Amino acid sequence: MIRTPRPVASALALASILAAGAAAQDLSSKPVLVPVDEAQLPDFGMDDLDLSSLREAIVHEKRALRAQGPGSLGGIAATRSDLLATLERLETLLDAELDGKALAAAIRKEFTCYRSVGSDGEGKVLFTAYHSPCYPASRTRSERFPAAVRRTPKELERGEAGFRPDAPFLTRKEIDGEGKLDGRGLEICYMARLDAYLLEVQGSGSARLEDGKVIGLQCDRSNGHPYTSLGKELVKDGKLTKEEASIPAIRTYFAAHPDEEVGYLHRNASYVFFQESKLPPLGSAGAPVTAGRSIATDKRLFPTGALAFVVVDVPVIEGGKVAGWKRRGRFVVDQDTGGAIVGPGRVDLYLGADDAAEQAAGVMKQDGAIYFLLAR
Repeated sequence: MIRTPRPVASALALASILAAGAAAQDLSSKPVLVPVDEAQLPDFGMDDLDLSSLREAIVHEKRALRAQGPGSLGGIAATRSDLLATLERLETLLDAELDGKALAAAIRKEFTCYRSVGSDGEGKVLFTAYHSPCYPASRTRSERFPAAVRRTPKELERGEAGFRPDAPFLTRKEIDGEGKLDGRGLEICYMARLDAYLLEVQGSGSARLEDGKVIGLQCDRSNGHPYTSLGKELVKDGKLTKEEASIPAIRTYFAAHPDEEVGYLHRNASYVFFQESKLPPLGSAGAPVTAGRSIATDKRLFPTGALAFVVVDVPVIEGGKVAGWKRRGRFVVDQDTGGAIVGPGRVDLYLGADDAAEQAAGVMKQDGAIYFLLAR
């Protein structure tokens, strides 16, 4: 998901690359959450992860929530205090160390549940996933590492003369293709072109330099141009089918057609600037994200700090390959956003920083459901 501009800003993996896309729309008059009847509630006892990771996500987000102003939840009257109280109530239930059945009963009794109407008005939600990649890199440009990862130019920094937060800056083609920022010392490191592009899509990650040193990279600013989906462009031109489009497939295509890579990348005018960081990957409110527990949604609709329960098929990775898919349900905390995550029918799930996370994020594109919870 391209996340712009934020520390890990959601923002996609696959979301930005493959499905990005829907143009921004006015959702203010549309109901996006509906109450769920008792008989239609999901099985809150089916959470498939260690609940300690849920506690970790709650603790991180509580700190961020206390520093934010008022908000609402998909049009539902809900203040930041309500979101905080919801997280604290679930934290209390976790402290009680209830079994799955007892926890599910407590959730049904003590929380009100709302389901997103999704993209079709019936609850259909497309789930993609993102991760924190570590790509090979160098401090110097070479044939192997031709693409720069750049710091934010002063023109985009608040407080600088001429700063205009809503004015688009140079395009990707002007920056990478025409060298309009060269010679200013903005380069942090250099990567392979597609790796540098995917780093922007993920919003954060790290670079492993040739001497073995690893440097953390966090999204800092964007150039303000709209995002164009790389995957959609390849599908539109008949290079890939919609069904086969995935990050591995895109890599394979450009490996076989290297002369086409630059042209396709330049179709996306959006560009993300980075900063070196020793912090873990952060969500849009500045709280660390937690593997399997943090999600990105459209922040025009759903605020950071909201507690949710998702039900979706996730890939099973064995031996570096997708061995199958399994239906999973789990509690998550809404902590992030992304330029490709638009509307009530899109969710991006953060999977972590290891190889399995990268492999799963590369293929994750499944329909599911999301339920938001508020303490009664």
